[in-house]
Amino acid sequence: MTTAVAEPSVHETQVAEYSKTAAALADLSQRYAGVIFNVGTPQGMREAKAGRQELRGLRIDLEKKRVEIKAPLLERCRIIDSEAKRITGELLKLEEPIDNVIKVEDARVEAVKAEYERAEQVRIMAIQTKIADIRALPLSAVGKSAAEILQMAEEADVIVIDPSVFGGYANEASIARNAVAAKLRQAHAAQVVVENERAELDRLHAEQIVRDEQLRVEREAQELAARQAREQQDAADKLERERQDAVIRAQREEIDRMAAEQKAHEEQQRLEREKHEAELAAQREELARKEAQLAQERADLAPPVVVAKPAAVIQPVAVKPNSKLDDARGELVQFSAKYHGVAELAGVMAAIDAFVAKVAA
Repeated sequence: MTTAVAEPSVHETQVAEYSKTAAALADLSQRYAGVIFNVGTPQGMREAKAGRQELRGLRIDLEKKRVEIKAPLLERCRIIDSEAKRITGELLKLEEPIDNVIKVEDARVEAVKAEYERAEQVRIMAIQTKIADIRALPLSAVGKSAAEILQMAEEADVIVIDPSVFGGYANEASIARNAVAAKLRQAHAAQVVVENERAELDRLHAEQIVRDEQLRVEREAQELAARQAREQQDAADKLERERQDAVIRAQREEIDRMAAEQKAHEEQQRLEREKHEAELAAQREELARKEAQLAQERADLAPPVVVAKPAAVIQPVAVKPNSKLDDARGELVQFSAKYHGVAELAGVMAAIDAFVAKVAA
């Protein structure tokens, strides 16, 4: 039963030794609660420090009183804990031998139980393995012939399910055996169909191989004939290309020869033309020289200017023949007769003839 204890007021206490400090709280609350000290002034700072000092002193006195009051109580608690520990040790000395005997027996019983359970698990696992082996028989029939599968089905029918071996799993083992025998007979029937179909496929495959071989022989014969025809055509094409190449090569050589002859002919014409032009240039120079000489001789043969005198009678002056002028005229006639075929020179010569005829007149 818990007795409700009334909570003390702010200024009351359940510890008598604290009553003086608790009683002072009323006065302290009135003087310091909510008070704001003006610490910015010397007087305000002194009042704040004095208040802090008064409150700190009461708090320190209270802590000293707490330690003083609690010291005997702490010693009592230490004695209580120490005595309890000693008595507990004495009790354990009496209890532990009994506890050890009980634990050893419990461990032995647990070990026996664990061994039995382990042996039982091994036995059950062995039975389950045997049943699993029976159920796995159809898997081993994969890839076997129909005769082999039939033999496996007959062997499955006579599998002995010994209750002393299978124990409570004998019924499960019998069901598995019957199911396996039925599956093996189904697999046998299916394998018979497969083998019949495979035999038919083998027959068809053999026939197809014969047909493929015939087609291969015919195809190779056709390819050989086509290859020979191509080789003959290639040979003919090669001969024709070689003939055409020879014709083209001969034509190219002929063109090169004609081009060389044409070039040589053009070079010869160019040399002759240059020679002819050089001769014409020399003739022009010679003609110009002779014209200049003739002009000088005419100037030398010109009659002197006679000043008329009032009383005198002017007598005509006979011009004496000039052998040099006659020689030049003869050379010009010969030169004109020799190069009369050149148009430009013919014009020059005609002009000289007209000039000479005028002078002679």
